Amino acid sequence: MIKLGVLSDKARWWKRLGSFARRDAEMNRLKQQLHISEIHHGCTRRICSNLLAVIAISSLVGCNYRPPLESAHLTKGTDGNEIVEVVLSAADAKTIKENEIYFSLVVVDCNNDENRSPIEPYIGGKLASNFDFPISGESVAVEGRISVRVLADFPAPCVKLQGGSYIFQKMNSLPVPLARPTR
Repeated sequence: MIKLGVLSDKARWWKRLGSFARRDAEMNRLKQQLHISEIHHGCTRRICSNLLAVIAISSLVGCNYRPPLESAHLTKGTDGNEIVEVVLSAADAKTIKENEIYFSLVVVDCNNDENRSPIEPYIGGKLASNFDFPISGESVAVEGRISVRVLADFPAPCVKLQGGSYIFQKMNSLPVPLARPTR
């Protein structure tokens, strides 16, 4: 039931338009505005979807960072462990620190890359994943401990750095043979 004297929004709108000619002109004007906003909205949507596609592809593909390892060797540790030490340039250590590239020392079989054992890395006695390690000189030593029993599973042990950052960069150095200490 409609009360007299109270007009609905639709009735006020029709009353405001008045004649058919004015109604048609207003409808055409609204259609043009709608078409322009659809084009603008379509372009914005297309630009955003293209931008998201570029970000998704670059994060999937990412940049591969391959720091060359200068040397790698084993030293006797304590409690049935051996210490794996890898030397890389100070510039590469700085890149790892500044880009916060999380990584592990990974012992692999030189003949079979699928046989692997990751090791938690330390630089200057500090955990590498905290990114507060010191960088001095021309090279930096990265160390980690591996059990002698685990190391026995690798007939020809190699080591590499493997990991990545949260956004774009993956790190995967080439494997370097581990020099065993002479007995």
